[in-house]
Amino acid sequence: MTTKKVSKIDALASYKSALETAFAERVAKEQALTKEHCASVLRAHLKDINHDVILSMLVENNVALTFINKNEKQIERMNDVLRALAKVAKLNKYAVAMLRTARAFHDAQELVTRNELVACCSKDSARSSARDALIERTATIQSSGTINAQSSMTINALVALNALVESFDVRGKVYKFNADSKIALDYLALAQV
Repeated sequence: MTTKKVSKIDALASYKSALETAFAERVAKEQALTKEHCASVLRAHLKDINHDVILSMLVENNVALTFINKNEKQIERMNDVLRALAKVAKLNKYAVAMLRTARAFHDAQELVTRNELVACCSKDSARSSARDALIERTATIQSSGTINAQSSMTINALVALNALVESFDVRGKVYKFNADSKIALDYLALAQV
């Protein structure tokens, strides 16, 4: 076995161990707060993530284990993206629309705002500028509360997976498509199929 292959196996084993420990600590914390439902959901998420193909993606893309401290819905959205990449689940339409939008802004050498990413979650969201031509909207009509929840979970998951890079400017939070992210590129390639 080559040294490179051994080091990749070691990195995967190390990440898996750290992931399991971090999840166990978070589950114990939730149980101490008598949030058994939350602990149960987290255990299910660990089971979904604890897959060699998914773990390899997390290691290869340097995804920090801090995502474990996000709320359960954000972890679920990350799982959606990862499981689709591992070809064990379907693509998430909001993640696809947001990544396509972020890539369109990237290709135009622009940063995309949070509001522009939120606009991806509904065909009926407000249209306010020439930049709207770069926004891919889903065909779904939703309430503003649902749009905000879906967009927030998806944006945070894509940032945690290093598919989007978050920063701030005078417009508030802005995002850059990470053209070096294998997760982002592979997810968009799957969406083309």
